[in-house]
Amino acid sequence: MSFRNIYWLMRNYFSSRPIYLIQFVTARCNSRCNMCFYWKNIDAAAKEKELTLEEMKKISKNFPGLQQLSIGGGEPFLREDLPEICEIFSRTCNAQTITIPTNGLLPEKICSQFEKILQKCPKSYFRLSLSIDDIGEKHDKIRGVKGNFEKALETYKKIRSLKKQYKNFNIDVATVLSSYNQDHIKDVFEYVEKNMDADNHFILLARGNTREKAAKEVQLEKYEELLRWLASRGSRKENRPFSSILRAIYEISTEIIIRTEREKRMLLPCVAGRKMLIISEYGDVYPCEINNLKFGNMRNANFSLDKILNSGNTRAAINKIRKGACPCTFECAINASIVFNPRTYPSILARIIKRKIWP
Repeated sequence: MSFRNIYWLMRNYFSSRPIYLIQFVTARCNSRCNMCFYWKNIDAAAKEKELTLEEMKKISKNFPGLQQLSIGGGEPFLREDLPEICEIFSRTCNAQTITIPTNGLLPEKICSQFEKILQKCPKSYFRLSLSIDDIGEKHDKIRGVKGNFEKALETYKKIRSLKKQYKNFNIDVATVLSSYNQDHIKDVFEYVEKNMDADNHFILLARGNTREKAAKEVQLEKYEELLRWLASRGSRKENRPFSSILRAIYEISTEIIIRTEREKRMLLPCVAGRKMLIISEYGDVYPCEINNLKFGNMRNANFSLDKILNSGNTRAAINKIRKGACPCTFECAINASIVFNPRTYPSILARIIKRKIWP
């Protein structure tokens, strides 16, 4: 952990501005996943309405320091200028970590663009998150595209080859737990462990207004069972900044998700809208991906985030969220809320120490 990492962590912690941005770059997608929460936007995607590169530059100036930038979509690699978008936020915002999810359907393009991104942004750390929701044809069925699984594996192999030259990135695998894979979810994790040398493998719960309603019919007991099973297998040694802290936060967030689902209430004051923001591919500003309450639009506000955040309606909405108006299982929001709640720090520290003693 470098002094630079520590400096930015402390600086951003005490910042009064959002330091976690999920910036959607397109709603266009070459998958049609049955558990997708963004499907309405995807079905109505309009390339000509997307934020331009120049508009992205104006947005970036509102975030003088970003601890975390997550690129959203759609499929981000359908943006031809994705390397330039990442460069803007890396340079202007000093983005410490940038996460890019992908369905892996375009191996050559993804590898080519990602290498350009790594070249343009040497000071940012990247997490390329590859979606693997099942094995073989089962994965293809969930994703709505024949051959998706084989394409995803090809993408993994090509990206993995970049490890020899670039050290500032992780290859993560993300699996969405839905009613379609819950009965054999362990098989998915065992397959990834055996066949892919991924740096991390995360489980996410299907959330929001999914394309197929049945996707969210997940038995909580199976989610808990999977988490216990994963905990018994230990975790990989990671090279990303603050990996031990982030792993502890991830463990706590899964416990909060289970309790939230059971008790149907918010367990921590949510920082959505304060420390974390969503900006859509058209410039709409939201507190999180699940809450559809729009704060405003960057284009309409002449790209002034302060103008949007300082409005009376926005402040009232943020206060309502903070007090528990919308309990949800959105992992990113829960993780951010853990980070900015000192009551969780003893538990984070205890888990770090435990892992040091019993890895």
